[in-house]
Amino acid sequence: AMGAVGHDELGNFVINTMRNYGIDTSNLVRKENVQTSATMLPIRPNGDRPALHVPGANHHLEFEDLDLDVIKAADLLHLGGTGLMSALDDGGSLRVLQFAKEHGVTTTFDLVAIPRPDLRDLVEPLLPYIDYFMPGLEEAKMICGKDDRKEVINYFLDR
Repeated sequence: AMGAVGHDELGNFVINTMRNYGIDTSNLVRKENVQTSATMLPIRPNGDRPALHVPGANHHLEFEDLDLDVIKAADLLHLGGTGLMSALDDGGSLRVLQFAKEHGVTTTFDLVAIPRPDLRDLVEPLLPYIDYFMPGLEEAKMICGKDDRKEVINYFLDR
C-alpha cells in the first residue's frame, strides 16, 4: 500500500487496521500538520450518496513520496482519488501510470467524480495508461461531458 496519512488517530487506525490484515504499510507516508483524509457517504432515501470529504494528507501526496522500485516489482497498481490529490493531479498521476505501464504493471483506476470544469482534462491523459476503469454512468458523463449513454460508452472505447 502507498499513500499518505496524518499524524493523528485516524492515521493510526488506518495503519493498524491494514497491518492486522497483513498489509505492508511501510510505504505509507506520514504528513505533518494535516489530518488523515476521510470521506463519509450518507445514503439518501432516493439512493443518492453525496460525498462529504476532507482531502487531508492525500491532498499532499507527491510523486516523490512513491517508491518506484516497489511499483516496478508489483503485478498491479491501483490509482484512486484522482481529483482529490492535488499534488499528484499536477502531473504525478500521469507519471506514475506511465512508469507502471513501461514496467509491465497492470493498472486500475478509480476516482470520486466531483463536478469540476477540468475533470476531462484531468482524466483523459491518464486513460491510455489504465488497463481497467469502470466509472459509474454519472461519473462517466461528468468526465466526457456527454449525456447519451451510447455516446458516453463510445467516448471511452475510442480512448
